[in-house]
Amino acid sequence: MTDGSAIPDAYDGREQALIKHRLLQSYLQKLFLIIGMSAGRGGHIELCYVDCFAGPWGDDSEGMDATSIAVSLRTLDTCRQTLGIKGVSAKIRALYVEKDPCAFARLSAYLQGSTPKGIHAECWNGDFVALRDELLQWSGRDAFVFFFIDPKGWKDIGIETLRKLLQRPRSEFLINFMYDFVNRTMSMPYWQLTWRNCLARLSALMAWALSKGSIRSSRRIART
Repeated sequence: MTDGSAIPDAYDGREQALIKHRLLQSYLQKLFLIIGMSAGRGGHIELCYVDCFAGPWGDDSEGMDATSIAVSLRTLDTCRQTLGIKGVSAKIRALYVEKDPCAFARLSAYLQGSTPKGIHAECWNGDFVALRDELLQWSGRDAFVFFFIDPKGWKDIGIETLRKLLQRPRSEFLINFMYDFVNRTMSMPYWQLTWRNCLARLSALMAWALSKGSIRSSRRIART
């Protein structure tokens, strides 16, 4: 941490990532503890976490502390231990999907050496859109699943892309929407039609999901 700054060194120049990771940690922990405690003392529950665009990005250190991968694993471990103290036996699984071969190699090595004891973590090399059916099979029928959707760069993720996942019961979604980038480029003629269509699809996605009961008012779209 630099002198006089509340920003850790690993996030220098990546302040938006720090905000995003703190949101992820806080939201995921509270959610999994609430869902986990619903099993009651002496009960059993299965909780799953899926990072659809895992990376890692922005942190070249071996420990990768300033990545969503490390943040999520620490949070999942905290949830497992806290639930255990409260008498709930929680099976926690995590799946990290990454398409880029170089990033995937770092991801795989990190999971092999840094996954906390008691957390079942694995990674897939591929495009999450192409793997949607496999993701649903991996999730199973009874587990509660948290999907973290945070694409690197521009990705066209609309209602048809997410429909299968949104239709799954006992699921929660945290979607990072790059509002600042949209706000800065909205006035540029080259981008206007693209953003108009994107925002229309986003509105349709939210309206459809609400009408189907696929999302609750507690769901968040994070804007960074």
